[in-house]
Amino acid sequence: MKLQVFCIAALFALAPFAAAQAITPAPTQTSYDLLEELAGRIIGYGYDEPELMVGKLPGDRIKLEIPVPDGARVLGTSVSNGESYEVVMDIRGDGKDILDYYRAKLKDFTDKGSQNDARGGFLFSSTLVERRPYSLNTLLCQDQWSVAVTIYRLDAAIKDVRLRIDRYACMYSQGGIVLPNLLLPKLAEPTNGSSGYGDDIFSSITMNTQLSVLDLFEHYNTQLEQANWKQSEKIALKTGMVVTYTLTSPKNESWGGLLTILPAKAGLLTASIRAYPL
Repeated sequence: MKLQVFCIAALFALAPFAAAQAITPAPTQTSYDLLEELAGRIIGYGYDEPELMVGKLPGDRIKLEIPVPDGARVLGTSVSNGESYEVVMDIRGDGKDILDYYRAKLKDFTDKGSQNDARGGFLFSSTLVERRPYSLNTLLCQDQWSVAVTIYRLDAAIKDVRLRIDRYACMYSQGGIVLPNLLLPKLAEPTNGSSGYGDDIFSSITMNTQLSVLDLFEHYNTQLEQANWKQSEKIALKTGMVVTYTLTSPKNESWGGLLTILPAKAGLLTASIRAYPL
């Protein structure tokens, strides 16, 4: 008898919970599939697990209207640290047309161009090898927000499109120009190099070569002049060379350039180039 009373009491105690469960729609297989696909695309090698908003745009969380082309499938949005958003969509169409769509819709933004493509500078080869792009991207900047548009699956009819929205990307965006691709002299062996960008942009390379400082200068100066870098001053140092240039950005801004050729350890030579707004 005591056991029967206990079971009845337990049943009444669980009744509110059971009722609450009854009025909550059970997740469908479709929603699980969408969550799995969204999580699979976003969760990679980050340090923080993002909040996932399945099938939704950021909405009122940001004061920015996110344009969505007709027919697009919104998988959802990830939110990292409460201030960085990534919208994941499937969009049918040509990759370049999709970029143009966002450039036109976000007309109050400045197009900074691709931030992931090669920014030019010194190459580790004596010939330029064209590689098929893995993705297309551009960075659109405003005073308050940045929207990085990246398009994957370029060979597919339906593209994987990401909109990464935050307040910081534009602070570290590429400057207003791209350095020319500077080919290595034939028979030269590169040992190391570096590059970077911000308000200015630079590149350097150290190599083992039989060329003299002057010959190496002529090799790179010819390529710079072909890219419309105009030599303004050449200074011959005791063991190296410093040359200044003037150039114009695609937006008709005045920039300066600096090329240096200097000896390095073990008989190597180092060439470095820097461009900066005037």
